[in-house]
Amino acid sequence: NKIGNVKDVLIKKNYDPFFSVYPALNNGQEVPNLYVMPSNIGLALAQRELSTQVDREQILQSQIVKLGDRQDIILIDCSPTLSDLTMNAIVAADMLLIPVTYEDDALEGLADLFNVITELKPKGVSFKIIRNQKDLRKTRTNFYIENKLSDFMLSNHLLETIIHQDE
Repeated sequence: NKIGNVKDVLIKKNYDPFFSVYPALNNGQEVPNLYVMPSNIGLALAQRELSTQVDREQILQSQIVKLGDRQDIILIDCSPTLSDLTMNAIVAADMLLIPVTYEDDALEGLADLFNVITELKPKGVSFKIIRNQKDLRKTRTNFYIENKLSDFMLSNHLLETIIHQDE
């Protein structure tokens, strides 16, 4: 019976990450070949333990390698901060899905994120941006965000899907 999460994968020595990977569900049905490595509130406490480890950004990647061919796709949930935990996910990832909210400071965070990605993955990494929390009432902010993200649309890094904020 599985009971693990991403904190276990990052912190426990000799841990089999298979016990922290679960089939993704859509309306209660498993999505073929899609898996999730969830987090919980305990993940915040892992930051303290990670900060003292050598090559701490490599831990998740070395654990995921242990999964071999057992999973094709794993979604790793991360906080929106540039912590050791997020950096581990960046190093381990073949592809990043980056949610961007319709707020001015979200674009500043995006620039910081790309600086970190360039440092951690000098050869680059595939990524897609998904727009999130669009409020149709905020036309000026929406226009600003769309304008700033237009280069990503041209380079095929911006998903067409927009998640709207509940009104």
